[in-house]
Amino acid sequence: MFFAMAALLQSCNLIDQTPADVEHEIEVVGQKHYEVGYEGEVISVEIKANCKWSISKTNADGEGISWIQTDVAAGEGSKSFRINVQPNNTTEARSGVINIYSDQVTAYIDIEQEAGPETDPENPGTENPGTENPGTENPGTE
Repeated sequence: MFFAMAALLQSCNLIDQTPADVEHEIEVVGQKHYEVGYEGEVISVEIKANCKWSISKTNADGEGISWIQTDVAAGEGSKSFRINVQPNNTTEARSGVINIYSDQVTAYIDIEQEAGPETDPENPGTENPGTENPGTENPGTE
């Protein structure tokens, strides 16, 4: 009886943990690069994995960013999740990387977001009429 119980406990431990000698695999299924408009976007992605993993979001300098959010921070095995790219209210394009990693391997999803439109400083919330056709006169300024 003791040996049967010990064997059962040992088999449960093997099921619950990725053995140390198994090479970790994390793969993004499908698209790995997204170009997003300044309005923002929600993207659904799927990963295939055989291990525990975590997610971080960074810019090109490796600094954490908050304008990209995911609905999960970590997981185990294959899973689908959503990426929420916030609207870009600046006049500069930006890029970020979603890192899906274990202690052995990392998979990446690249996000590029276009710059927001320039606004008329005298009338916030509206686009500056002089930015699309440089050299044209702005009506009403004579």
